[in-house]
Amino acid sequence: MASISRNSCVSLHCFQIGWQKSSVRFRKGGSFGKNEKMEFYQAINNRRTIRSLEDKPIPYDVLERIVAAGMQAPTHDHRRMYCILASGKGRGHMIINTGGRTDTVQYYTEWLLNRFSEGYAMSRNPLFPNKVTRYELTPDTVDCVVFCSKNYKPILPRLHEITDRFNTYFHYTITAYGKDIEPGVPGIEESMETLTKLSGLVGKHRIVWRYDPVLPTKEYTIKRHLETYERMAKVLSPYIDRCIFSFVKIYTQRAPRKKLESNMPELIPLSAQDMDVLAQKSFRRECGS
Repeated sequence: MASISRNSCVSLHCFQIGWQKSSVRFRKGGSFGKNEKMEFYQAINNRRTIRSLEDKPIPYDVLERIVAAGMQAPTHDHRRMYCILASGKGRGHMIINTGGRTDTVQYYTEWLLNRFSEGYAMSRNPLFPNKVTRYELTPDTVDCVVFCSKNYKPILPRLHEITDRFNTYFHYTITAYGKDIEPGVPGIEESMETLTKLSGLVGKHRIVWRYDPVLPTKEYTIKRHLETYERMAKVLSPYIDRCIFSFVKIYTQRAPRKKLESNMPELIPLSAQDMDVLAQKSFRRECGS
């Protein structure tokens, strides 16, 4: 939620890199078949822009899928907060993302709970600091609250304060990296245990496991990523709806590229072919083919 203002006396810092995204559902059957690929390309080629709209309600499950797909779109520098508006009778008008700028669940738990308790949050635009927007955080104005975190343990005891009042959806990032890359993140075993507890509280249909981004280095080789992913998938698949994984994309612009090279010089670039092979192997391992 880009709703942390200077007035809240909270100083936030967030390291951001770009990545390409892919998603995998846990399902039987192997990789995508020829017919599925054809349907995908037909959908792209036959897409048309419609400006004459019908006054018909959209089923809520369809709206949820559309929003989930839209949330995979990148924003400028991956730092811009987005707020998806959905109008409809009897429902609210916003889907709030609480993790657009930093991990509020892990680092600002009390502040986050207070914002929902008091029913509003102030958002300062990162590009135009003088522009501050107030967002009403009440059940009649919010359709869904989306959480994005690498550690839900701090909020679990009081999560019901939000889930009892709002529709919710959870992105949980758990990867292969240790303290050398993510010093503030719990280890794999602890994170998986927390995810299973979260699933027991909110249900697997509300949880997405994120294995992203894939950072290939001499220490974290492709082989190590595949082995770690396979081990984690066996544990987590009963407790999640899907898995999303992504790859680092090195920007062609000079400034972002130099920033990434400075922050992580050990990073080994992946070709598009490498990404495709890794994605297919990960999917096939999970499907057991």
